[in-house]
Amino acid sequence: MLCVKKKHVLDAIAQLEHSQKKVAKLMIRTFYNLIDHAKNRGYNPMRLWVHGILIGKTQRYKGVRYHAKGRGYREKRDFCQVKVLLYEKPEKEFYEEIGTGKCAPAVANIVRATLKDDWDYKKTAEFTGVTTARGRQQARMILRRRVQKIMIENEEKGTYEPRKIIEERLKV
Repeated sequence: MLCVKKKHVLDAIAQLEHSQKKVAKLMIRTFYNLIDHAKNRGYNPMRLWVHGILIGKTQRYKGVRYHAKGRGYREKRDFCQVKVLLYEKPEKEFYEEIGTGKCAPAVANIVRATLKDDWDYKKTAEFTGVTTARGRQQARMILRRRVQKIMIENEEKGTYEPRKIIEERLKV
């Protein structure tokens, strides 16, 4: 279940839908239940991310398996318990990721679907950085270029400012 770690909940579901494993079908239902529980508790399902999954053994079932001609064999069946740990990203961090083009593909699909309801070219063009992979890549490149430009200007002035601090300042 490492394939869903540190992913958006909807991306985790999409990843499990393409998995060939038997447990994937059960985990898909579990994730949909988790989204419903999160809504009931007041969390925003758009900002939910999978922190990790803990799987532990529980009690072993022992019984008799009956066969023909009066034969019987011992049956052992193991059960397990699955805990899915979710966390909600802070609102500011979530929108910063969208602005810089680092949002999850599932979030981009939802934004694209909401934009289709009221189809306006200007509004769609504004959100291109969110709705397409190419737009997200361009948003990252624009941010890098702006940071590089500021670093060159600082170098000409004779001052130094770390790249991370410049990026943080530009994100806001």
